[in-house]
Amino acid sequence: MHDLLIRGGTVVTASGPRKLGILVDDGRITSLSTDEIDSDKSEKVIDAEGMIVVPGGIEPHAHIGGPRQPERSGAEAVSKAALLGGTTTVLDFATQIPGYDLYHALEEAEERWSGNAYTDYAYHPILTNGADEDSISQIKQLTREGIASFKIFTTSIRPPSPQMQNNHTDFGRLGTIMEQVSDSGSILLVHSEDDEMVHYNYDRLK
Repeated sequence: MHDLLIRGGTVVTASGPRKLGILVDDGRITSLSTDEIDSDKSEKVIDAEGMIVVPGGIEPHAHIGGPRQPERSGAEAVSKAALLGGTTTVLDFATQIPGYDLYHALEEAEERWSGNAYTDYAYHPILTNGADEDSISQIKQLTREGIASFKIFTTSIRPPSPQMQNNHTDFGRLGTIMEQVSDSGSILLVHSEDDEMVHYNYDRLK
């Protein structure tokens, strides 16, 4: 007995749309078939005749609100809205704060999401604090523990102020970070702007 049968729909696959039946067991697609599937062998049947069936979308770049960003929508509201649009996975950012490592950033992110999510979720840890050596050294271990991507900034983005933390990773450390990411098999996201040019233009346009 299968958990779920979705039948009669036009399924969007990597090779194009096709009329297929879909079997799902334990939350995973176990079969795609052009043949008629016996509905008596499934606990639940969804008739998708005349409908388009697509895989769940992935939102790879979301900024979710929390105690330090109360102006942003939280995990519950964002994930509920995502589902309404067919998005079933949301990737949030786990931002390092001064004096703490990447593990603390991930713990903070998990507090935002745990028990509040209607979708699957994951994180991009952001190396800040100038991407210190301790944080860089954590990349391989975090990848082994399931983190697939990391992010850095080549600019601090905004004019310096006592309230702004240092997001900027200098070019001297960039090569080391890329080596760590490459060796671990993870992905590096780079917010790439020239820091000197950014701050020169802030001064010029005041």
